Amino acid sequence: MLKNKKRKKRIIIITIVILLLLISLAIIFRQKDSDNESENTIQNTEGFSSIEEALEMFDCKLIREKELNEEDFKLEIYLEFAKDLYTNGVDNETYFKNICQVLAEVLDFENFKLIDEKKEIAIHVVNSKDSEVLVAMFINGDSNYFGNQNSRNTLKNYKRTKITNMQIQSPILINLINSDWYTKQVNFGTKDNEENNYSIYEDEGIKIRSIARKVYNIIFTENYTENIINNINVRTSKDDVIKILGEPTFESDYLGLYGYKGNDIYVFFASDGISVYRIEKEYETEEIMNALKTFQQEKNIKNFTNTITDIWNDYDLYDRGENFVNLTYSLKGLQIAFNLTSNHGIIIYNNYNGELVDGITIEELANGTKEIPRYIYFELDKDLVFESEISRSDYEQAKGDIGSEY
Repeated sequence: MLKNKKRKKRIIIITIVILLLLISLAIIFRQKDSDNESENTIQNTEGFSSIEEALEMFDCKLIREKELNEEDFKLEIYLEFAKDLYTNGVDNETYFKNICQVLAEVLDFENFKLIDEKKEIAIHVVNSKDSEVLVAMFINGDSNYFGNQNSRNTLKNYKRTKITNMQIQSPILINLINSDWYTKQVNFGTKDNEENNYSIYEDEGIKIRSIARKVYNIIFTENYTENIINNINVRTSKDDVIKILGEPTFESDYLGLYGYKGNDIYVFFASDGISVYRIEKEYETEEIMNALKTFQQEKNIKNFTNTITDIWNDYDLYDRGENFVNLTYSLKGLQIAFNLTSNHGIIIYNNYNGELVDGITIEELANGTKEIPRYIYFELDKDLVFESEISRSDYEQAKGDIGSEY
């Protein structure tokens, strides 16, 4: 009876932790979106008697309206937008989406054009009158203008992450590196528990997550007494770590998380210990890019993702629903995403080491000698391993906050 009560209590705690994590992530992503939003938020689109009145909500000036004889577009609206497409390098996507959404409702979801001759912005808005939804927004002829432009911008500023000199001292890490990170090749001790995909060795002071028979992430907790790198252990202060390794390469203030990238490993200093990920130095991407070529012709998302997972089975996240796909390979710096953002296809991050379609490299795209292949996008200002550690650390802190109340 007591065991059942403890089990029920544990289930409740885990459920609350997961809900809290989801809420916190939603707040984070919402905060990111809000940074780009117009000061004029959409509160009530009903009651607008004219296009001019609707535009005033966004500080836009109506110049004139022109009826068209085109089959697809019946109205052309000349105006002056209050904002450019980008402000100080930050896109104003939400601002322009809001304007188009409000005008679509005012115009009963007829297709229309918006033209700002001074700013050289032309937006073709395609709606579904039957469903009463905004279907597409072509900015200067591009249906994914901000996604493509952001890829170009991140390529312009592309720099490889700084490598920190690390002397690996932990016998476990040395054995893992020598064993190509295969889990069964190393003796970790006696496993006490499993939680959130991690094997927990309490006495040894380690937690391990394995994917496709290899160690994906290892955390050294307070019970681990040996030095891990450069005479640093779990009790070394942040000030001392910085004296030894220099200013952090990665940092999240709200989590108190910071870290570095070496030649063989990432090392992060988190609230629950020192978190280490292996670096994927070499991996074959030719088959992946061939699958992308097939997708470009067939447009079959299911076949595409099935092919990718058959080629690479070491994904750390695969979330799939009726209308979306999120397939993530954090160690490889690659994500397959559909209907999560306006970028549908392959998203490349800073820690990606492979080639692209037809052997194109990121460096060639960055210096402008090659064009960005279709269905490939870049977020080179982000390292996907660091993003993974942020999610893990966020979960651990949320779990600790909830657990301390029981």
